[in-house]
Amino acid sequence: QQHLARPQVVTVQDEGGDMPRHGRPSMSALGSAIVDGLDASDARGLMALVFPKTDYVQRFTEVETEPSVVEQGPEGGWAMRDRINRQAMVSLLRDHGGKGYAFVRMESSGSETRQEWVIHHRPRLVIKDAQGEEHLLPIVGVMLEHTPSQTFSILSFLP
Repeated sequence: QQHLARPQVVTVQDEGGDMPRHGRPSMSALGSAIVDGLDASDARGLMALVFPKTDYVQRFTEVETEPSVVEQGPEGGWAMRDRINRQAMVSLLRDHGGKGYAFVRMESSGSETRQEWVIHHRPRLVIKDAQGEEHLLPIVGVMLEHTPSQTFSILSFLP
């Protein structure tokens, strides 16, 4: 619930009314929120950008594309993704936390469409460092785009 109070979060109800969606209103807004979380060394804020467990379990066959995760089923898949995301927080904050990065852009580097979802694999997050030099941060494994609500969430960070 705490992440819903953040100003950039959008909550949209399905046309059928059966599933609330949360996420950022654009790929750029998601990228900017990631950079803000890194700058603040805010693991909780970064984890709030991750697609929620209840939605993941409900939409598992639509959003999960990794064969080794699919084999685990919805609950096992979530446990695996959650473990990877939590491990990633340690290295993300160690390597990038509080560095004063500025968001430049976030762009897709390859995607597939499944029903209401565009699954973006290894999207490119570009930042400027404190010296003003641009760098690619390869820290996002999978980003989800929900097309009806036009919202973006993280499925996995890269450890």
